[in-house]
Amino acid sequence: MKAGRSKIHRRGILATEEIPAQRRVIEYTGEHIGLREAYRKRVKAHLYRIRTGKRRYVDGAIGGSGAECINHSREPNRVARVRKRRVMPVSLRRIEAGEELLPDDGVTGDAPLIPRRWDRCRHCRALPPAGREGGRPDKLP
Repeated sequence: MKAGRSKIHRRGILATEEIPAQRRVIEYTGEHIGLREAYRKRVKAHLYRIRTGKRRYVDGAIGGSGAECINHSREPNRVARVRKRRVMPVSLRRIEAGEELLPDDGVTGDAPLIPRRWDRCRHCRALPPAGREGGRPDKLP
């Protein structure tokens, strides 16, 4: 995998070779934080959190593997699976070389929350962070 120009938002992560369906892609790593720390960080412009437990998150902004740079899409080609507080994205279908890796992470709840420029993705279901124009204050799941 490599970083490259994205059709969705600036830069994304592209496959450098074909990836078969149901294959682990790139582990999402970062600092393991609790609910209190995740709540404290919620209003920053770029959040790279994935929920790994009832009150635990991985923050890819600190010590991330590069997976935090993956853009989201309503037409995903991979999904994140959490096992023992490790986040292991798995391909949903065959991903061609040069194709961008895309999860559907723009929902609230157990999905990761990765805000981007809100006006750029008309299909985005993600909510802007509290305090942003058009956003609403929302509680962490």
